[in-house]
Amino acid sequence: MEVDNQAGGIASRFSLEGARSIGSVFSYATSKWALCCLIMAVVLNRTLIYASTRRNLTLPWKVRFCLRIVPIGLLLVQSQWLLQSIQCQTSPDFSMLRWGNATKHSELMFTQNGGMLHTLSSTLLFGASDEESCLAVRMIPTELKEQSKVPSITDLTGSLSLLWPLFKTFSFSQFVETLSCAIQGRQVAAETGMTLFEHSLAFAEADAAIGQQLGWGNFGGTKMARISNSTGDGTQIAITRAMIMKRVNTTPEVLLVGFLSSMNHLTSHILAIFNLQGRLRLLSTGFWGLAFMSFIVWSISTFSIDDFPNQSLLR
Repeated sequence: MEVDNQAGGIASRFSLEGARSIGSVFSYATSKWALCCLIMAVVLNRTLIYASTRRNLTLPWKVRFCLRIVPIGLLLVQSQWLLQSIQCQTSPDFSMLRWGNATKHSELMFTQNGGMLHTLSSTLLFGASDEESCLAVRMIPTELKEQSKVPSITDLTGSLSLLWPLFKTFSFSQFVETLSCAIQGRQVAAETGMTLFEHSLAFAEADAAIGQQLGWGNFGGTKMARISNSTGDGTQIAITRAMIMKRVNTTPEVLLVGFLSSMNHLTSHILAIFNLQGRLRLLSTGFWGLAFMSFIVWSISTFSIDDFPNQSLLR
């Protein structure tokens, strides 16, 4: 009887894990990340066919510049926002800047008390202060309420909200690259380290991690929260998944991966303007690949089971 009970317990445990795995796959398949990835696969395939010419064309540098300048501008803006978010999240003064209370803490903010990422982002932003970076990405309030002297939380955003615009920028960048290759009769080569599908999986996992912490499951929902004003009267408001997702952060490690991918796309477009994309492809992809591997090695070297901030490898 004991053996039968143990076997039944193991079987039920395996069935539960299988159900969770199926739920995770279904959740990704119905997410905006998978839908956008599917649409881009169709668009890129049709672009490669319909934009192909009978004779290979050589685009002059002015045409290459006009074709690439828009994704370059978008990638520059996204890269700056990512660096500012990393600096803000890893700032030792984040609690004071966000809530006006140095002892307040939230597990949905994924903050760090300085460290290598804070130093790196601050250096790349030419020594910008933590407050300036936080204000630029609207992660801290810009003013105080006159009566209560409490920071206003209106229109606050978190770094998680940066992933969706970044993914759309990557999609547009890939479209421009495919269009250029089709016009010139070249095969679409791997100019970046990660594909759109890999980015969609990574960003969907970051999205799902927040949902699991909130306990809202795969499809979210609406909850009621009671807010008390200065007179003591309580009012109830509906808090949706989108409202919280807009204000929470993702881990700085995810932002760093997004920044490295953004710089990889940016380097490829700049080289294409000067017609050096094919000659220096190995140098470009190798440099950013080594940068990513260096981050992995640093995460392994600083990993500590007892210290949660030093568990970058798991995040």
